[in-house]
Amino acid sequence: GHGGLDIRLGAQQKFGLLPSIIYMNQAKAQEINAGMAFGFFFSQRVALYLGGYYRIFETAPIAYVGIEFSGFKIGASYDFLTNDIQDVASGFNGSYELSLTYIMPRKDLPVPGSLLNNPRF
Repeated sequence: GHGGLDIRLGAQQKFGLLPSIIYMNQAKAQEINAGMAFGFFFSQRVALYLGGYYRIFETAPIAYVGIEFSGFKIGASYDFLTNDIQDVASGFNGSYELSLTYIMPRKDLPVPGSLLNNPRF
């Protein structure tokens, strides 16, 4: 399961807070990541994101940066390992992740009463 919000701030809504949470479960493994990004919106199609998240069960903070343009969001994150996993990995302190997201254009719902009804015979 995954959920989040886009809370716009300011008179021109140039800034935003984007809290989110994701829960994953497979067999005996489960994971919860929660956190928030800060967005600066240059236009309706261009934005910059900076954020931080936390992997709850593995106690790993996550740094995130992303840029959105022309319906795509490219992100980069780094997971800092803070538990016994980093000892097993021979001093490896974390991992990088790149992401690419396609943002579908939003279609507004029709205004009630604006639809044409088919005649009944």
